[in-house]
Amino acid sequence: MSSTSSSAKPTLLLFGVTGMTGKHVLAQAAASLPSDQWRVVAFVRSPSKLDAAGAAAVASGRVEVVQGDCADAAAVAACITSVRPDAIVLTTNVGFSNDLTKSVNKGLLPVVTDALASSGRLEACRVIYLSGAASPNPPVPADYPYSFIQWAVQIKVWQA
Repeated sequence: MSSTSSSAKPTLLLFGVTGMTGKHVLAQAAASLPSDQWRVVAFVRSPSKLDAAGAAAVASGRVEVVQGDCADAAAVAACITSVRPDAIVLTTNVGFSNDLTKSVNKGLLPVVTDALASSGRLEACRVIYLSGAASPNPPVPADYPYSFIQWAVQIKVWQA
């Protein structure tokens, strides 16, 4: 992957790193991407909520932190514009609600793609969305009307 960012190394930008899925993505990125070859940046609302592995990666300088809220479109766009990522991994929570319009993800993906387009990175950057929404922990009660199929259908509706 070729980087046109100010850094000589390609940049991985992570969202949602204090969550159940994101903390594992952050730990894997910090542990497996060679620091002389990759820059890893985490966009975090509350750095104090990083788990021990995430905090250690930040303290060692292996992971940079940009503090901001995913619900703040201007902060997300400013981060993307300044970081100029080559890859973005979104692990933000969809939440356990049938009203997915309340999910941060409904608004986050358009902000990410608009910021990438504005910064000239849309075609160069890869965006990955990763979620454990279909496998909640603790398990959702059997009578709960949430399902992966319903979620996928609602995603399709957003795209229309």
